[in-house]
Amino acid sequence: MIFMKKNMIFSYSIAVMMTALTVTSSWANEDKLAQSAAAYEEALDSLNDNALDEATIHLRNAIKYNPDSLPAYIKLAETYLQLDQPAAAEWTLGRLRSKNVDISLYAELMATAYFRQSRYEELLETLPAVGLAIDLQSKITLWRGKAYLGLRNYASAEHAFESALALTPTLAEAHVQLSRLRLLTGQTDAAEQALKTAQSYNMTGAEYLYLWGELYRQRHQFDQAIAFYDKTLQADPDHLMALVTKAGLLLDTGSIGQAESLIAALRKKYPSNLHVAYLHTLMLSNKGDRRGAAAALEKTGKILDSETLTDYQDDPRTLNIAGAVYYFLNRHQDAINALDLYLNIAPHNNEVRRILASAQLKHGMPRDALKTLRDGLYYEDKNLPLMELLGRTFMELGRYEEAAETYEFLSNTVPDNESLQRELALAKFSTGVRGEAIRKLEELSHGKEEGLDSALVLANLYIRNQEFSKAIEYTATLKETYPKVPLLYNISASAHLALGQDEAARADYLKAIALAPRYTPAMFNLASLDHKQGRLAAAKQLLNRVVDIDSNNHMAMIQLSRIAQAEHDLNNAVRWLERALTDYDSIDESLRLANLHLKTNNLTAATTVIDALTAAHEDNLRVLEASALIKTMHGDVNRARSLYRQISSRAVNSPDTLYWLHRIARRQKDIRDIDAARDTLQLALEYDADNLRTHTILAELDIVSHRYQDALAGAENLITQAPDHPVGYSMASDIMMIQNNHQQALTYLQRGLQQRPDAAALALRIYKIVEKKDGLEPALKYLADWETQHRTQNTSVLQALGAAYTRNGEYNKAAKINGFLLTNDPQNPVLLNNLAALYMQTGDPRAEEYAQMAYTRAPDNPAVMDTLGWILIRKGVMDKGLSLLRNAHSRAPADLEIAYHTATALIQTNNRAEAIETLQRSLALTQQLDADNEASRLLTSLLDK
Repeated sequence: MIFMKKNMIFSYSIAVMMTALTVTSSWANEDKLAQSAAAYEEALDSLNDNALDEATIHLRNAIKYNPDSLPAYIKLAETYLQLDQPAAAEWTLGRLRSKNVDISLYAELMATAYFRQSRYEELLETLPAVGLAIDLQSKITLWRGKAYLGLRNYASAEHAFESALALTPTLAEAHVQLSRLRLLTGQTDAAEQALKTAQSYNMTGAEYLYLWGELYRQRHQFDQAIAFYDKTLQADPDHLMALVTKAGLLLDTGSIGQAESLIAALRKKYPSNLHVAYLHTLMLSNKGDRRGAAAALEKTGKILDSETLTDYQDDPRTLNIAGAVYYFLNRHQDAINALDLYLNIAPHNNEVRRILASAQLKHGMPRDALKTLRDGLYYEDKNLPLMELLGRTFMELGRYEEAAETYEFLSNTVPDNESLQRELALAKFSTGVRGEAIRKLEELSHGKEEGLDSALVLANLYIRNQEFSKAIEYTATLKETYPKVPLLYNISASAHLALGQDEAARADYLKAIALAPRYTPAMFNLASLDHKQGRLAAAKQLLNRVVDIDSNNHMAMIQLSRIAQAEHDLNNAVRWLERALTDYDSIDESLRLANLHLKTNNLTAATTVIDALTAAHEDNLRVLEASALIKTMHGDVNRARSLYRQISSRAVNSPDTLYWLHRIARRQKDIRDIDAARDTLQLALEYDADNLRTHTILAELDIVSHRYQDALAGAENLITQAPDHPVGYSMASDIMMIQNNHQQALTYLQRGLQQRPDAAALALRIYKIVEKKDGLEPALKYLADWETQHRTQNTSVLQALGAAYTRNGEYNKAAKINGFLLTNDPQNPVLLNNLAALYMQTGDPRAEEYAQMAYTRAPDNPAVMDTLGWILIRKGVMDKGLSLLRNAHSRAPADLEIAYHTATALIQTNNRAEAIETLQRSLALTQQLDADNEASRLLTSLLDK
């Protein structure tokens, strides 16, 4: 946009000015008029000396002595504009408006004041479209066009410029503004015609010449563009955009030396200018100084962060730079925001559209990227870079046929482009044409120096095709030819992992990192392997290194969050996950973050996460479910009920209809919205009338509603419908137990075992009923005999047996079972803790080792702290043991066993009073002050002394 030079003074007809020299008020006396005139003359002298600040003082004095001095107001507004104080100029002219002075006397000044402040709406509201003298009306109409241009209302802007020219065809500035509009909309031929017309009316000036440069730049005629930027700089040596654009073109055309000199001068004069900082980044990149370019890019980002997008929302060049900088900084959402604003101004720019689509893809928004690319192809249907990105987008969306069609066209258009041939092979592989895809990649990679990329893709395809041995064999051959390519070792490691060859995979990852110490994919994968093997410290060290190298690596941050969660360090889990989600949109991880907040009793933070997620993904069923759960926690059950009904109605069109209908029916049951739950299940019956799970939940609803006969009828129906399935027998048994009919409950379970003798769920129910009826020993004998007979190795059965043997004092048998369970889940802190406690009971020296392993994996678990602390106390390691027991008791004050251990340790360390307080607190919490247990007996003995 054209800005008025600061030293420009508006010229008005002397006759007009002298005619309206004063509008004498009744109270103005001759003396004050004389003082006003004298102050006005002094102001003119100051202006002649270019002493602008001094002139404003004199002009304000002139107005002070004569508040109706029109020339003083006009001259003061002009001076404020020269001082680049448009708000002050507007205020001054506003006083004339309040005096109802004819607006034609200051309309151009008012337009300038509004325009300089980007207050386009006020300009259009204040300055009339009609009713002025023709010459002035054409100028005001021109200003109105510029305001419309600022508002990006291109149609109204065009109409205004053409209206101005209809009034005054020789108004060269209107032709210049039309050319600016044409350039913004990509109409270079029309822009050239407008500039030539302006030239015919002797148009000159820096902005006019600059637009010629922009015209040639858009046409990629860079030599002519640079020549016009030079002419612009002759007219105005400080024209920043001409300087910046020229420097950019010098870089683009390979004139690095000239560009470097110009950029150095610009950096000295404009050290904090965004355009200059970005040019410096590009120059360093072109010179191959990657580290310097990265540092310069970070500095450019900081300059951007010092302002907001609204500060330059009308400046397409700055928005373009902002989008590119944010993109290269991996701040994809910021890049998307900036480039969206740019395309609102200049929708034809397909290079910007390409960067926007790339940012959307990286930000997990392939549907948005698809729309962006299709809009760009509307302007230029054979734009190859956009089409290549379109192929990638189709791949992201799983639309492989369309991807293959796109790459087929591109490969035929550019037949020598090996990259496109590779992408076509990948697309065809994804459509199921796997043999042809692999043959094509073998052809591309065979015997070519430049075939490594295709070979790497082929190795990955072997893995995708689950030909892991072939992938290992193929990469081994490639390693002989390319021994220093870290990606080869990373691919080979993935194949080893798939075959369960963990140590071979580790060796390959370590080799990749040795070849490229900053190669983050191998570091991340090795960290994942360490995590899997329980080497959490090593995994964290590697992942922290990944984040140090790539501060926006959200996958590493998510993994660090998961490790922290596994270690029960929930605050760190939250911190890492919040950081990961700063510029990464993931429903799964956002829901996990909300869940972590709930685990740390931070309902407010969880609500904030879910509210933001709901705003962004209002149609996602999982998000709506989470929102309903949050509403329930806030006590807003009515809103939760409404959301569950909304989910059940939408679930009918979901690919997982029954899953969601069953899930929501259970949620509705939980909040006692029984009628709604029945309605939901009715939808499920319409979908599949014989589904067992649907009938099971219907029977559960009858139980909750105390309609036991109906529930039992439903259970009998399930038995009839699926006699080999345990669910009907289990439900009938549960109904009998609710009515304290133990024998009938057993009868149903025994009927079920006749049909399914190995049904663990039925055996476990019998075990619990027998224990309730006859005690632990016969129940334990039943379950042990059943497991010996059927050898199910069912985890639930073995856990029940382990707990029963422990309670029965058969510690060796309990240890054997827990040891077996641990072989299948070697990192489970509960099993490690169980074994430690059992080894302690049997005097096995491995007790402390297992307790320490459990504590390493679950340092915040009070039961784990108690076991390790009690073992240490028994060994005489008093300080550390007591510290652990105190911590365990503070976290679980109602656990009587922990209280007993803690009090015993306190007595041994001469803390009798604290021991009494510990026992009293726990017994009061459990309301067992008079019960017969170790804790109460110890308290009695202490109080009796």
